[in-house]
Amino acid sequence: MTNWATICRNYKTQRRKIAESQITKDRELVIERVFDAPLDIVYAAWTTPNQIAKWYGPEGFETTVTEFDFRPGGAWRYVMHGPDGNEYPVVGTFKEISSDRIVTIDEFT
Repeated sequence: MTNWATICRNYKTQRRKIAESQITKDRELVIERVFDAPLDIVYAAWTTPNQIAKWYGPEGFETTVTEFDFRPGGAWRYVMHGPDGNEYPVVGTFKEISSDRIVTIDEFT
């Protein structure tokens, strides 16, 4: 059975390799990724704030989730703390939530 630490390690190793990305519409970027892990573990990684803090963001950054209203229309706010001491706040909105797709998020800074 794959555990969460292994999934995080594998993700960090391969995060620069995006499986598929395409630009659609005007200024919309769609990124899809396939994880070699059970859906429930991947879903928890995206839907649990303390799990998100363990893996989300570029290498060397730490992430603090400050708001997480996990429902369609709910807000997601977090701060990425850079290794240089700079902070990068991000605000997003959950647009779609389903158990078979993970989530669709609209983010902006």
